[in-house]
Amino acid sequence: MSLKLWIEHCTKTDTYTVRWRDANGKKHRDSYIWETKRDANKRKDVLEQQDRNSALGIYKEIGFSEAADVFLRLHGPRLANDESRHIYRNQLSMLKKKWGDRPLSSITYQDVAAYWQDWIKRNRKVSTANKHIMLMHCLYERFKFWNGMVPEVMPEKVALPEINPVAVAKEYLGRRRMSTTFLNRKRRVSEEELHTAKLWCLKNDPELWDAIKLAVWTALRKDDLKKLRNGFQVNLIQEKTGQEQIMPIPLRNVPEFGNLQFRWNCLRGAMGWLKKDTPLHTTWHDLRHCAPSMLADEGFEPAIIAQYLGHTNTKMSRTYTHPTGKALIPAIEFIEKKLEEL
Repeated sequence: MSLKLWIEHCTKTDTYTVRWRDANGKKHRDSYIWETKRDANKRKDVLEQQDRNSALGIYKEIGFSEAADVFLRLHGPRLANDESRHIYRNQLSMLKKKWGDRPLSSITYQDVAAYWQDWIKRNRKVSTANKHIMLMHCLYERFKFWNGMVPEVMPEKVALPEINPVAVAKEYLGRRRMSTTFLNRKRRVSEEELHTAKLWCLKNDPELWDAIKLAVWTALRKDDLKKLRNGFQVNLIQEKTGQEQIMPIPLRNVPEFGNLQFRWNCLRGAMGWLKKDTPLHTTWHDLRHCAPSMLADEGFEPAIIAQYLGHTNTKMSRTYTHPTGKALIPAIEFIEKKLEEL
């Protein structure tokens, strides 16, 4: 055995808990607290057996429903707020209905891909299916990470496939989903469209234009945008990622975002942006693509664009930039000049 376990008695509360020292000499405390020493001894025997299994390379088969509960219990506190935890709980409950007690190790990439395709065939939201795939990917990666932390987080190693099946399914779906208009579209609201939207807003809803202008300027998601208050700069924790976002943008008169969806839909109707499965279909999130696309047109570095969007790497930022080719004009003129000089 690699662990040295013992039972510790707390005289103040008259309770017992199991503690151990790992191979590096670091002390750890079990999360369970027992009122009797007999129960603590049973727990100690379980941990000793799990440690022997880990040393022998014996892995525990765990069903998806049980894994989802463990994932939410351990990963939930790391989420940004209660609303994010509520969303995770709802999505995991939908996944549990699909996979039930099926072992994690038995789920293949074909199963994941079939789940995504079946979701689309039933005319459900593609974005929700994508969120489910991302959540499953995160679940597998978390358990893989926790397996390497035995027994600090997971007292017993969980049986997993050699390769994350969701990662393979994502690559497979990346080739197959090209026929899905929503996933494949690259929507950038042009400057001409923004000008037309401005004229409509100034006539019908001036405060809506202030909200749109702030959304483009800050490139924030809708939930983050609603948290803004007057101040010297943007300084918040992003709702989706939990990362800090600091931008030196002065917030003098933050508009009201009450009844925003209805007002936004009125503008979309006037602009023809409500037509689904067409190049004109526009959502509020598409406003987040405007600033990085404009910066890409002017030749700004990818690292600057990533920082502007609050991304940790430039790879994600590439999906937000839809340049028009304006940045190529100096290069094209240079080649033209060289050809004339020949």
